[in-house]
Amino acid sequence: MRAASYLLVAVAACGGGPATPPQSPDTPVRADTPVHTDTPLGVDPPVLDAGAAPTVDEPAPIDAGAAPPTARVAVLSLPLTPQKVSWPKNRRPAQLHLLGGNASSSWAAAVSADGSTPVGFATGPRGEPQAVRWRDGMLTPLGTNGSIAGQPTWALATSRNGDVVAGSAIRARGITTPLSWNAGGDATVLATPDGLDQASALAVSRDGSIITGCAGWCAVLVTWSGGTWEAKPGPAPGSRQFAPGTNATSEDAAIVAGTVGTHTDDPEGLRLAGATVERLGAGTRVDGISDDGAVLVGSAGGRAALWRGTKVTDLGVLEGYDTCHATAVSADGGRVVGTCHRSDVTQRRTVAFIWDKKRGLRTVRDALAKEHEVRLPDELWIDQASDICGYGLTVVGGAHAKKGQEAFMAIVPR
Repeated sequence: MRAASYLLVAVAACGGGPATPPQSPDTPVRADTPVHTDTPLGVDPPVLDAGAAPTVDEPAPIDAGAAPPTARVAVLSLPLTPQKVSWPKNRRPAQLHLLGGNASSSWAAAVSADGSTPVGFATGPRGEPQAVRWRDGMLTPLGTNGSIAGQPTWALATSRNGDVVAGSAIRARGITTPLSWNAGGDATVLATPDGLDQASALAVSRDGSIITGCAGWCAVLVTWSGGTWEAKPGPAPGSRQFAPGTNATSEDAAIVAGTVGTHTDDPEGLRLAGATVERLGAGTRVDGISDDGAVLVGSAGGRAALWRGTKVTDLGVLEGYDTCHATAVSADGGRVVGTCHRSDVTQRRTVAFIWDKKRGLRTVRDALAKEHEVRLPDELWIDQASDICGYGLTVVGGAHAKKGQEAFMAIVPR
């Protein structure tokens, strides 16, 4: 699944890029029948989700970090309204859907492990981002309670089936308030550890019972469960504080991945398992973790990288780009997504990539258009891949088309 300090990435993404994206360097092969459409489509229940695990009867997820019912505050009126968006009618073929609806901008930060439910943000009439969840062809704003009403919110992580969502509200001076949302979209403000005025909720266990984040500008690691919190010091003090990746926990939240010195010239990726700290070496950044915690992804020396234990595999850099960074990995560690960057300001500066051992590193656009003959608009530029579902088929992130920045969901068969 996916990681990275996506609260910061999401803020940066709001700025957008040049007004006119470049054309793809390769003309896509066009299929006889397009599988992409901007017309909202209904979900065909008998068709299996291409990114889904086999259907099993599971207990309803626990609302992680939820306060007792008496502590909940009624959801207030929202600047965004629920709306239909482009959606798969049959999830087996390769396809791409833009999810922005009538929002002025949007971005998908994460997708549930079963591939059914992206989460992220959309910008409505008030001009501020609001946390949203996409499900069954609908973009649905997530609620805010009285103490954070009117503040920008971001959804950053979600449980296996998308019922429990974690994220933050942004107060003045960039101070964040940790939040969780339940299946109905009701918000709960998660308690901030004593003596600290800032915290972020960054990851959700697959069953939705545990939310992981950090507080005090990531000086302290925090877990929320059953309405209570537990905090412990991070593995590196001072300017080299440990920043856990967004959604960068193992399936049971026992293993946390992230980076110390994220904003320095000498970062180092870490894997934390209880009191054990596994260091990956100077110049590394970690932003994704497999369900069992055995595989990490990120970058080493500016090149996309994958670790099994401490053994690193160089995934490379796309031609024409300066650096690449992996942000998410499938549950089995076999498929990776991320973003490549270049300094040439005359062209789009970022592009989404996908990697697997069979085909190597390539853009998400090429994986769709060349490998699966998906017809894509010429003006569409797929900027960032932020997450991939557990089965490695459903990819989400941000793209640019005629209307500007817009969330996308792509299904890329293996």
